[in-house]
Amino acid sequence: MAEPAVAPRSDEWPPAMALLAGVGASIGVLPGVLFLVSIPLTLGYSALVVLLTPWFAVVCVVLPGLLAVGAVRLLSRRDRWVLVLAGSTVTAHVGWLAYRGLVHGEATWPILLLAGPALAPLAAMAPSVRSWLTEGRDPS
Repeated sequence: MAEPAVAPRSDEWPPAMALLAGVGASIGVLPGVLFLVSIPLTLGYSALVVLLTPWFAVVCVVLPGLLAVGAVRLLSRRDRWVLVLAGSTVTAHVGWLAYRGLVHGEATWPILLLAGPALAPLAAMAPSVRSWLTEGRDPS
């Protein structure tokens, strides 16, 4: 007699790589928010001027917002693609900073600030995260 299939428990913890990706993406929200707050205070601009500048708006609002949405979607077992796509820009930037630090001898301390969000998409692409996401879905 075949054993009945056991449904996965909803209170089960996610794999370590999913937690690492979620925490890394959540940490990635902080530099953008701090940058958004500090630029108007240090340079004397109003927050509206900063938000109307496209570069500041992307760095301070769009990317941290996408990282936060991606972390929530990943940890709520919906999908991982928002986190992977939002975090891949940070990963590419960290790679560029590492290259410049190694080849040109420039300062590499910004890599430490961006290590969490840079590793988040890599951790989200782990096979254990994929299997955890697919086992939580209904087959219908």
